Amino acid sequence: MYQEERLLKILEYLKEHQTMSVVDICTQFEVSRDTARRDIVRLVQEGVVIRTHGGLSLPELKQEILSYKDRLIDESESKQRIGTIGAKLIQDHETVILDVSTTVQFVAEQINAKHITVVTHSIDNVGILSNRDDLQIYILGGYLNVKDRALYGPSIITKLSEIRADKAFIGAVAIRLMVSIIPMKKMLE
Repeated sequence: MYQEERLLKILEYLKEHQTMSVVDICTQFEVSRDTARRDIVRLVQEGVVIRTHGGLSLPELKQEILSYKDRLIDESESKQRIGTIGAKLIQDHETVILDVSTTVQFVAEQINAKHITVVTHSIDNVGILSNRDDLQIYILGGYLNVKDRALYGPSIITKLSEIRADKAFIGAVAIRLMVSIIPMKKMLE
């Protein structure tokens, strides 16, 4: 059996049992401990498992992401500093994508550039920037998620693929979700 086949079977096993030991891999696939360890190293490098004492397990995705309002308070001084630095990167006449993020909201609050186009699906960013008449706001439409204060849905993804922006400010929560989900999907395909 090729390593790729074994890795997929290991992932299938982990989906059902959550953990697997080196001994389990050796027994189930009739391979040496060295081969089992190489398989574990490969899965860890791919970012789809966590190495444990004597084996491996699936990573636990953080189940609860705090509400937008709670995240706005958390580390607000640091987010304010990041927002100030980020806003300085925006130049006049640019098109900028602003993600739904408490840190990105601080960017929106500090933008001084003029004649820019802001693309967002954040109702808070829209509220902050709607007081300015020297910029355009393009709102990506969809369904409203009240807890996250964002619009979402397939139409947003479609529209984003059509937009060419000079800069994009993406929140850490979005990146964390992508990093957690994308490698797992690739391994299970």
